[in-house]
Amino acid sequence: MKPMVSRAESPAVLHDSAGGATELAFLGPDGDRILGATHLPAGPPVGGVVICSAFGAEFLKNNRREVMLSRALTELGLAVQRFHYRGTGSSDRAIDFATFPTMCEDAARAADHLRRRAGVDDLTLVGTRLGGLVAAQASAERAWPLVLWEPATQGHKYFRSVLRSLMMFRVRQEAGGPPPTRDQLLEQCRSDGYVDVMGFSLTWPLYESLGSATLAGVIGPAPRPLLLLQIGRRADLSREYAALLSDLADQGFEVEGVPVERDEVWWFQDEVFLAEEQRELGQLLIDRTRGWFEGRLA
Repeated sequence: MKPMVSRAESPAVLHDSAGGATELAFLGPDGDRILGATHLPAGPPVGGVVICSAFGAEFLKNNRREVMLSRALTELGLAVQRFHYRGTGSSDRAIDFATFPTMCEDAARAADHLRRRAGVDDLTLVGTRLGGLVAAQASAERAWPLVLWEPATQGHKYFRSVLRSLMMFRVRQEAGGPPPTRDQLLEQCRSDGYVDVMGFSLTWPLYESLGSATLAGVIGPAPRPLLLLQIGRRADLSREYAALLSDLADQGFEVEGVPVERDEVWWFQDEVFLAEEQRELGQLLIDRTRGWFEGRLA
């Protein structure tokens, strides 16, 4: 195990009762920084994890779960890195800067920081929704293991599913006329540079950059362990996820697909507020993920 190394910058440090700590710091040059949160265990790290968040409203839906997951994994001795993509959250740049390539670059920067700070070489990347595509792309070159929570499988298909959520929202809110079609919303996004999806900007640069990106295409050929957690009201994997995992298994990947039978409406506010600690879905995702890591560490 390599020794932990110090940073030139002075991060804000939050200590926990178990002896671990969370360091908050901007990573990168001024004007081009990402905000990073590095969760460190009480003892020398036995491995590292980088969490690639979802996007827009889905980021807010999942943010508390990612904090809870990070704390659960540090209890296993793992160092965990969370971060905000440039153009989102507390990181630098405007929202129209965020594209699929820049999000992958940010994941790589976060990974490099964690490797230096925690003194670990091999990482596992965790990605949710659009962050699943980011995690897969960022892990491909080094063949790092993957944990994917309800990942997007195709970039443009994901984008259009978000627009479908906007259409449903407008049907609920507007009277006297049909809502715009997805093609009309895409044209609005192209001409205006963005479309507002219930308070979140979905930009044309992001749509264009996704191009023909698919999970199967960006994950790379190098076999490695992969856990995929499907969220939804079904006891078996969807045809799309099952086919993906079957193909990867044929290529030598060590795959595991687990249906988590709970609903999540990603782009809508819940009608009843509950703290994440009181919700079953988050705890199920964290327990499944922690169990997978425990098995690998054992």
